[in-house]
Amino acid sequence: MLAVYEKELKGYFRSPIGAVFMGLFLMVSAGIFIFLYLKDGLVAYSAYLSYVNIVFMITIPILTMRTLSEEKKLKTDQLLLTNPLKVSDIVIGKFLAAATVFLVTLVIHSLNAVIVSFFSDNMAFSEIIVSYLGLFLVGCSFIAIGVFVSSLTESQVVSAIITFAVLLFLFIVSWMQSSLPSSPLSGVIFTLVVAAAIAIFLYATMKNAVAAVVTFAGLGLIIGVIAIININLYAGLLNSVVNWFSVLAKFDEYITGLVSLSSFVYLLSFTAVFIYLTVYQLEKRRWA
Repeated sequence: MLAVYEKELKGYFRSPIGAVFMGLFLMVSAGIFIFLYLKDGLVAYSAYLSYVNIVFMITIPILTMRTLSEEKKLKTDQLLLTNPLKVSDIVIGKFLAAATVFLVTLVIHSLNAVIVSFFSDNMAFSEIIVSYLGLFLVGCSFIAIGVFVSSLTESQVVSAIITFAVLLFLFIVSWMQSSLPSSPLSGVIFTLVVAAAIAIFLYATMKNAVAAVVTFAGLGLIIGVIAIININLYAGLLNSVVNWFSVLAKFDEYITGLVSLSSFVYLLSFTAVFIYLTVYQLEKRRWA
């Protein structure tokens, strides 16, 4: 794993990818800093950091687009998959290299806070440090998504576009959360959609239509019985689920300067899930 990590980390700085990512991230976040913090006078520096998440959506696809897609395009992935290294070591090494570049960029970005502290009396450094920790954890989650997407295609451009689309979807869902319906009927419809998705997944993996239909019918029956007994149990269900899955909602807790154990574990778990999915994807290719 260490060998892969060192190779990838050097690769980021020997190619334009690392410089482009760091330059674009710092440039866009500087623009937000000037127009929102200095020009419009945001009260708290941590409030400005909440807008930096938007920069992730633009820059992280650039950072991760070559992670595995380039190996696949150059056919060097076969060399990686046939060497004695574990697939998990390869994936984790590549992920950590991207996360290191991201961390270095955040450290440079944090110099803004040091500079602002000379001209402001309301700098709460404990909140700022915790906010940067939240930014790093959210960024790692997005990097894990990008690495996974990179394992699905041999085109760096396609990888970047798909990663951008996924991150954009996460942002849109987070922004629309307050306007989502909270009626019991919306909760029932949502659970039926989830039941249908489970049935489709079973059919796609097992190629057994009967099992898929029986699963959907069984889940639909359970949903219906619960609705008859007390339909109000479905009230606000859609909002609760979206809030639970929202990575950005977890970051909002860090803005207050408090490290929430549940959010910390959630973001680490979110990252781990996509690393696992990447390992699974490569393992399938190794034994195909």
